[in-house]
Amino acid sequence: MGVLEFLSDRRFHRTYTLPPNAETDRDKPHRFSYADFGDLESNAVVFFCGALMGTRFCYAPLDQLANAHNVRFIHVDRPGNGEMIPGLLQHLGIPHISLASHSGGDIYVLNIMLMYPHLLHPDHPYICFFAPWVHPSHSKVTQMRATSMLPAPMIGKFAPIAKFVNENVVPLVGLSGMLVQGVKGSWRSAPAPVPLTPTTMRSRAPSILSLDTYNGPALDDPAVVDELRKYITKFLFAESMDGISADAQLFMKKPRSVPWCSPSILWSDINYAVPLLSKIIDQDVRLNGCNRTWTIDTFHAESDDMVGERGRQWFDDCWLPGRSSSSSGRRASADMVQEFSHKNYEYRSEVAKGTDHNFLMDPAFGASEKWFKRVRDACPMPEETVDVSTMSTRTATDRSKKIMRSLLGRMRKMTRSASTRTLAPHSRLSHSLLVMSSRSGRDSVAELCRGEVIRFETADGNNLLTPVPSDVYAKLSAYMQINAQRAKQLTENLASITSRIKAANKNNRNVRLIAVSKLKPANDILALHQPPNPLHTHFGENYVQELLEKSKILPRSIRWHMIGGLQSNKCKQLAEQIPNLWCVSSVDSEKKTNELEKGRKALLEKDSSVEKLRVMVQVNTSGEESKSGVEPSNTLSLCRHIIEKCPNLQLLGLMTIGAIARSKKTTPANENEDFVTLRETRDKVAKELGWEEGKLELSMGMSADFEGAIVMGSDEVRVGSDIFGERPAKKDAVIKEKEAEEKS
Repeated sequence: MGVLEFLSDRRFHRTYTLPPNAETDRDKPHRFSYADFGDLESNAVVFFCGALMGTRFCYAPLDQLANAHNVRFIHVDRPGNGEMIPGLLQHLGIPHISLASHSGGDIYVLNIMLMYPHLLHPDHPYICFFAPWVHPSHSKVTQMRATSMLPAPMIGKFAPIAKFVNENVVPLVGLSGMLVQGVKGSWRSAPAPVPLTPTTMRSRAPSILSLDTYNGPALDDPAVVDELRKYITKFLFAESMDGISADAQLFMKKPRSVPWCSPSILWSDINYAVPLLSKIIDQDVRLNGCNRTWTIDTFHAESDDMVGERGRQWFDDCWLPGRSSSSSGRRASADMVQEFSHKNYEYRSEVAKGTDHNFLMDPAFGASEKWFKRVRDACPMPEETVDVSTMSTRTATDRSKKIMRSLLGRMRKMTRSASTRTLAPHSRLSHSLLVMSSRSGRDSVAELCRGEVIRFETADGNNLLTPVPSDVYAKLSAYMQINAQRAKQLTENLASITSRIKAANKNNRNVRLIAVSKLKPANDILALHQPPNPLHTHFGENYVQELLEKSKILPRSIRWHMIGGLQSNKCKQLAEQIPNLWCVSSVDSEKKTNELEKGRKALLEKDSSVEKLRVMVQVNTSGEESKSGVEPSNTLSLCRHIIEKCPNLQLLGLMTIGAIARSKKTTPANENEDFVTLRETRDKVAKELGWEEGKLELSMGMSADFEGAIVMGSDEVRVGSDIFGERPAKKDAVIKEKEAEEKS
């Protein structure tokens, strides 16, 4: 593969669009670019924040090394600290990450650490800083202090000025020289130091790991790397650079009104962020069951005219327990490696010999190889399994105990964010199938089977069978307790809704109640569904990731309904990974039905006992652009497609979410126009299909209007808040064990 072909690969040109979110008052979609390279199948994922002008192309020379160490490398252009990061990770199906930054990227990484600590690996949380940026007020670097005195508007024009060379602002390029060797020749008049030439410092020998499967250019060849850097420079300036000016202002804090922190967690500088982080690690309930001692590495450049020796020492001092992080003139230690311990983190600081600020991460110097190895170690691959039939009785017993401890440990890790992690704090667990699986193809899949055996199945098909410890269910039940007062309240709420349904159902039809449990903890669901005699069976979720995680830890006897908006790229995963997914109610395109068909077909090939997946066609009866669903006139076509082209799907009926204003006015005596439209559409479709009356169901009616919907013939209603209470905002949907036990 040639250099140009390599850099043009789609891995370096990916985009993602966050849909509008009314909950955060963002009424427009947000599109951004990112690179996703290295080993794309790895469960060891690093989320990287680059330096100024450090766009997604600039770290491409690390691709070969990342592949060698089986590390996946994700780099977003100018990452935000709101919905962007969790949204992208959810889109990519990535549950845990390590974090890393170069130069000014440390500002973004610190914000991610503070806002989303639960995104790091629960067992081995790992962060790495390369040549971390320190504000000139602490580093006292002359060039940077001079630049910081420039007017904010001038710094704000950094991007256009950079293209035409400006001697006053050009020193800032030191924040972003990175791996772009071509850049150094573009500012020959700059007072910033000329970057070292990596190829003269260390031979570019291949990694110690095998590279036989690497298909890219020879990135251990100096000539190839030099050519690559020239193209990186061309690519960099070919795209819009407007946002880089804003980053320049951010790094220099010009104007002073530009903060380093996000609006939700306030801090003014690194020495304030570190104590705050320590408190979050210690107290954040999202980290319950996780390792609360993080590993933090920093690689400093030996010659760094952007941060200097004083800035380097100031950054290290920020992490030292009880050490003042003032900008005193104390010289840094002569040691190349220093290690400091704190109750919440282990901090290692290392000076990479022969490096400067720009080229510290170049593979030639070895720091990046150390880093990739540590990223890989922080997310270990599955261990080899052993056939217990060859073990002695005592060994098998010890093995069972270890498996039990591992099982309970995993259950603790599943008590996390309701929107991005598994969601059960404590509840009774049924004796039915419990599935716990890793999102990575390299990780083993552990399955607690029906009966008396635990089977661990690895990706290569090897099995480990061991008897279930006699007290496994008792231990799990004790661990997942439900508060009696909360269970009583939920039971009363459910009984009230059931009574209202019965009163509205004058014709004594079978009306299905879906208890909508989105953003509610799994113990609430289990309070209503405790085998062998559960109070309720049908539960609905709006978010794919939340449903996937809840389904892993809740009883197989639950009948799940996906009732929220659905993206095509999530359909196959949804249909394949949840055997007890009873119905998808939000189907509105042939593409989505095709993906659901693929997923359910794949599942049925593995487990023939699974039922076909029921689907409902969502119809946009109100004509609102903000609503999903097919037009009433197009409903028949989609229904025919499901019947004729999707043999593993079963068409159950039609669903609508009508206009809110109409919903509020709906009563048993006041018909809803949307419900009338859906009923008429159903009748026309059923007639065209030749189906008998009642075969095609109607799903309409929610908390505010379900009684009126039943009077108008609805076969299914969806009720959430009247059963579970008001929901938190999605960002606040976190399992809080203590509060969950105390609430009524």
